[in-house]
Amino acid sequence: MSAVSRELVLAPRADQPFGPELFELRSAPIPRPRQGEVLVRNPIMSCDHTQVAWLFGGCSCAPRIAAGQVMRAWCAGHVVESRHPRFRPGDRVWGTLGWQDYALSDGEGILPLRKVPDDIPLGCRLGVAGINGVTAHLGLVETAAMRENDTVVVSTAAGATGSAAVQIARILGAHVVAIAGGPEKCRWLEEELRVADTIRPRRRGARRESRSRSAEPRCADMALTGSSLRS
Repeated sequence: MSAVSRELVLAPRADQPFGPELFELRSAPIPRPRQGEVLVRNPIMSCDHTQVAWLFGGCSCAPRIAAGQVMRAWCAGHVVESRHPRFRPGDRVWGTLGWQDYALSDGEGILPLRKVPDDIPLGCRLGVAGINGVTAHLGLVETAAMRENDTVVVSTAAGATGSAAVQIARILGAHVVAIAGGPEKCRWLEEELRVADTIRPRRRGARRESRSRSAEPRCADMALTGSSLRS
């Protein structure tokens, strides 16, 4: 095991533009867990839209990140050392561990530390088998009671939650209309996720672009947006 842990921290210059300049790469000694704590090595780290709110203003679930603080993020990894009764070395876990090679956790946090089942890939908890996939499933299946042959409109369809919603809807037999910004995202939705209809939002002064392989026009039964579901 390396003697140091790399960390990406918020740079102490508040006037930097949004981009790599916001962060500094630092090295720190690997911490040792105290009673009730666990040390996790993070091979997989997420990059989520909610981190923008954490950087520039905070949100209802978490305060703004301060200069010099490790970038808050969901991560998945392996327990290296444990003095916590619920975890032992070798456990596969995920939680709010931050952009760093090694992280200490008391098992609590915005996203409490949880074990990852052995029968799924470790990184799935940061995507389709985690918050994003569960959000899409709850919205479509539990809340809207989507049925086969429904027409479902998904905005930000190339994003984490949107792409999960697209796949869930298609698997359950719905007709999906996907909205995404940029031709590359629309092409990915068509070619990789096999969406029949895509819409690229109109920019000021430009025409809206849409592509359809459907045989007939349809009315939407429900729409899943980045923040809500309408039906």
